[in-house]
Amino acid sequence: MKDTKSNIAVRHCAKRYKITSGGKLFRPDGIEILPSCSRRGYPHIGVTIRSHGIDQKIFIHRIVAYQKYGEGLFETGIVVRHLNHDKKDFRPDNISIGSMSDNYYDHDSDYLENFPIQGSKAARSRRMFSMETAEEIRRRHRNGEGYRKLARAYGCSRSTIRFIVHRVTYAN
Repeated sequence: MKDTKSNIAVRHCAKRYKITSGGKLFRPDGIEILPSCSRRGYPHIGVTIRSHGIDQKIFIHRIVAYQKYGEGLFETGIVVRHLNHDKKDFRPDNISIGSMSDNYYDHDSDYLENFPIQGSKAARSRRMFSMETAEEIRRRHRNGEGYRKLARAYGCSRSTIRFIVHRVTYAN
């Protein structure tokens, strides 16, 4: 885990700023802060730490995640998840950490069905399995067979099986 300027700034803010259960952010002197939003829509504050030569934006959801999970936030492959997918909702009970895959599967089935990972029309024409085989894979999984066993049986990766089971691919 690398100690980047961003991580130092997140630790600094997490010790000083308070975020209420209702998602309001307060400075150490008790004054409420109304954060700015990045181009991608994430609320942030500007932070200057002269002793470390830091002057940058810190996303509020990262401060909340550090307050909840501590150093686990900085582990490799960990991202901050907004459980309701509202970037501007940084209430502590809406913030979690996990992998990019966890974040992807937090979405509802309507979103996953239309997610670009399904590929283009040309990609669908090169499918590895028929729709009948995909249904058989889902049935076998419902009956208790794991991703690894199914992947070996069908000669594909576990992620292919997982995408089929969760209807990311072969949805129709």
